[in-house]
Amino acid sequence: MIGISNAERFYLKTLFDHWSKELTVYNILFVNISPNMLNTKFNHFIDSSYLDIIKKQGGLSKKSDVTKQIEKIIYNSQLFNGKYIIV
Repeated sequence: MIGISNAERFYLKTLFDHWSKELTVYNILFVNISPNMLNTKFNHFIDSSYLDIIKKQGGLSKKSDVTKQIEKIIYNSQLFNGKYIIV
């Protein structure tokens, strides 16, 4: 499953790279924010021991960190155009 996730991330990164280069002339900007796994109600069915391993490896993102990153991007959009950001 991790291989699929990495392949999807690589595909999206490549797609956003191309879009940001092609569409900047039209004042359209692209930023790819890719959080790690979020601890939400959606994944409550996952075994807690597995979640503990993910936490120890730094693989859980906080919703507040993702939100803060989005705010930074909104206020500095030109700086982040074409960037792939893992939160």
